[in-house]
Amino acid sequence: MCLHTENGIEYTGIINKTRSGLTCRRWNSDIPHNSGYHALDNEASYCRYTPDKQKPWCFTTDQSVPWEYCDLPQCGTGQCPDGYIECLSGVCIPADDGKADCPNNEDEINCGNVSLQLFSDVCQTMASQELCPGMFRCRGGKCLSLLKVCDGYPECHRGDDEILCNFKCPDGCECHGLTYKCKSIQQTSLNLSGCMIDSLLPENTSSYFENLVNLRILDLSNNKLKVINPNVFSGLKYLNKLILSDNKELTQIMTEAFYCLENVHILRIVRTKLKTMEENAFYGMTSLDFLDLSNNSLSVLNKGVFNGLTSVKYLDIRYNMIYNIYRGMFSKLPNLILLKTNVYKLCCTITITGKEITCTADEGKVSSCENLIKFEVLRLSIWIIGGVALLGNLCVLCYKFLYDRSRISHSYSIFIIALSISDMLMGVYMIVVAAMDARYRNKYIWHDQEWRSSSFCAIAGFIATVSSESSAILVCLIAVDRCLAIRLPYSRFKVTLKYAIMLSIGSFLIAVILAAVPLLPLSYFDGKFYSRSTVCIALPLTSDRPPGWHYSVAVFVGFNMVLFFTVGISQTIIYRDVRKTMSSARNKQLSVEIKVARSLAAKWSEKK
Repeated sequence: MCLHTENGIEYTGIINKTRSGLTCRRWNSDIPHNSGYHALDNEASYCRYTPDKQKPWCFTTDQSVPWEYCDLPQCGTGQCPDGYIECLSGVCIPADDGKADCPNNEDEINCGNVSLQLFSDVCQTMASQELCPGMFRCRGGKCLSLLKVCDGYPECHRGDDEILCNFKCPDGCECHGLTYKCKSIQQTSLNLSGCMIDSLLPENTSSYFENLVNLRILDLSNNKLKVINPNVFSGLKYLNKLILSDNKELTQIMTEAFYCLENVHILRIVRTKLKTMEENAFYGMTSLDFLDLSNNSLSVLNKGVFNGLTSVKYLDIRYNMIYNIYRGMFSKLPNLILLKTNVYKLCCTITITGKEITCTADEGKVSSCENLIKFEVLRLSIWIIGGVALLGNLCVLCYKFLYDRSRISHSYSIFIIALSISDMLMGVYMIVVAAMDARYRNKYIWHDQEWRSSSFCAIAGFIATVSSESSAILVCLIAVDRCLAIRLPYSRFKVTLKYAIMLSIGSFLIAVILAAVPLLPLSYFDGKFYSRSTVCIALPLTSDRPPGWHYSVAVFVGFNMVLFFTVGISQTIIYRDVRKTMSSARNKQLSVEIKVARSLAAKWSEKK
């Protein structure tokens, strides 16, 4: 068996030689090396992948070499270990077992023969277009003249026109050159990819596949399946691998959809619109080792969805939108070794139980499984900074209105009062977050969704956005006001008290509008704008693209950058004018001093 993935996580083949030719030792043996990998006791001496290694490996029987990686080729590379040959499917089989034919004929099936019989209403047109009478047919469908086959120059995309040059006619087949017709051989691999199939429910029989008992590999990828109904695969008793990827319209898997597939080891359902999987959806798949559900639209994993999957070792659920978690989420997967996910809270359901399972998600920067704010220093800092921001700005307001009333008529005083109110709002936000951290202390992960979807989180995000944006606008207004006052001290273009009040109110109105738009019932935001982070801030700090990320970039990057450049230009003008004024003053003072010196020198000369 060849590798379909880079690290060979799915490998379940029978190669038992290392890359240097050493013989693999049985996993259930401790001689000559003590292994500690008894979870693989039933894997004989075959090469296997484990999370602590980069690719399939094994212990050796050599006393001086404890373990070594196995030399396994990627599928379709045409490379097999010494003593093996590669079939069209990528399977490596022994070259000296007395058989010259491969076990699969997958390169000859693409809406032809078997599939034409099963799905005649869908595939008959495609089959007539793809078959190549009197020519050689590449695996991609390209037709070649027989004169170009085995001429030493690969013409097919995968080079399969040059790998059958030592072809020998299989038993039970009628061969003419490099073409053959077989009547008595059972198909072991069936490729129905891209056949526009929209349903697996036949009209006149219980299952399309009831007579394909010997089928080992079934590829139904890139079709138009919408629902996987119960028992649609009945009859495929010995199936080992099932591929349902790239069915862009697939949204649901029903209860016992895969019943009777007790020998399937690999199941791939990738890049679909799968949203729900009913309880016992995988029931009956007692031999499943590798389950790939990545790049779908899953938002909820119902309790009982993994019932019956007692053999699963590798589960890939990356790039979904799963938000619900609960205790015992993966308890129905007792042999799970590796969980691939980009949502760390899913790892928490395993970490808290103490199970030794490798989980690939990165830990949150702010929150942990136990706490909303995971660092004690950060937790204490939020309380202190929030309290200082709230009380400090309250003192500024009291001072302005009680002790400095004479200056309130100035424009910059109005801006400072407005800025204090804005900064007070940020203090309120920080106190809210700190209080929620205290509420969910040591149990946060079980309340993560409750907190993020609550009105408190939305209000906290709203307050933080109003505070940050109004502060940015007010700082910009203060910079422009001071620039005008210094640059044009006698000009009529001044910010009067009336305009200062209007501009301050306008700043808050703009900030409120910017913060309130994501709270509107718009499908673009999906009600998740402020819930993207555990602290309810919608800053675009990651490469993820959650609902409303365009708006977030436009406000927090685009709009704020305009304000920043305006402040920068104003400060530059102020700096240049002040420097010019100081230079002029120094020159004037120097001129006066020179005149005084000359006068003193003249008087001194007269006295002499």
